[in-house]
Amino acid sequence: MSDDTPDKREKSAPVREAKGAAQEAIGKLLGDDQAVRDGRSEQRDAAKQQDAEAPKTDARDTDTNNPKQEQE
Repeated sequence: MSDDTPDKREKSAPVREAKGAAQEAIGKLLGDDQAVRDGRSEQRDAAKQQDAEAPKTDARDTDTNNPKQEQE
């Protein structure tokens, strides 16, 4: 299973992250250190892809469901 071949379409970040997590878990179960490293690498690449796809804003991601607490 090689990722060197180009895909017909780019995989989304959550799909790549899930693939990396599965690959890491399988590597741990089999004792395959290379598979663990490949899985972690895939997860890091997915995080970078997700950051690149996210809109660039200076605003912090805050939970808007919580009402503001009153200040005394």
